[in-house]
Formats: sequence, C-alpha cells, structure tokens
Amino acid sequence: MIGILGFGAIWAAARWARFPPRLGWILAGIWWGALVLAHAPFLPLDNPLQRLVGGDLRAWLFLGILVAVVVIYRSGFKKLTLRRPETVSLEIAPSFRPAELDRYARHIILREIGGPGQKRLKEAKVLVVGAG
Repeated sequence: MIGILGFGAIWAAARWARFPPRLGWILAGIWWGALVLAHAPFLPLDNPLQRLVGGDLRAWLFLGILVAVVVIYRSGFKKLTLRRPETVSLEIAPSFRPAELDRYARHIILREIGGPGQKRLKEAKVLVVGAG
C-alpha cells in the first residue's frame, strides 16, 4: 500500500513545487525502481521492506510497463497533433477552379500533400506506356 501512496505523494509534491511534469515522471520512475529493487530476488524472502511496500515483483513490473506504454503513446500522439497544420493555405485558390477544389479537397487538406503539392501534381506531365 505504501508503494501506491508513494507515487501519489511524489506526484502531488512535484505539482505543489511546480516542477515540470517530466521531472515528476522521473521522480516517480525512481520510486518505481526502488520498489522493484525492494522485491529483488537476491534479497531474503522475509525481508521487511517487501512487506512494507506490498505486492510482488511481477505486479510492480507489469505496472511499470503499463505506465511506460501509456506515456510513450501519449507523447507520440502529442507530437503528431503538434505537427498537424491548423489551417489550410488559401493562397492556392486562384490556381484551381471551383470544380478542382471540390475534387482535390482531400489532398489539399492532407499534411503530406497540401496545396503546394497538389499544385505540383496538377502541373506535372506524365507519360504512361503499356497501360492497356
């Protein structure tokens, strides 16, 4: 029980001290490492530290892996949303007719293609040989 309370106390203290969130995660990771070491197989089975923090080694390892997966997923998702353009550039409108804008709207919205990429595709010339 003291293991979970320790996580809460560390996180609350880091928030209260206005530490950056990354430092709070680092401190919680150090606490997790101490809990895993308390359950290390080289310590005797009747170790009072194991009784104090509770649980067993497999549970603490599973909890650590689960938290790591969630943190990595959230940071990757945050990076993806930061790369997303907020608005579509309207400077390409004069080069496309209204029918073309309707037809290519999905390409223009895509970050990978965008308006300039669609304009380059429109101006490109392609020779296809043997397609029939």
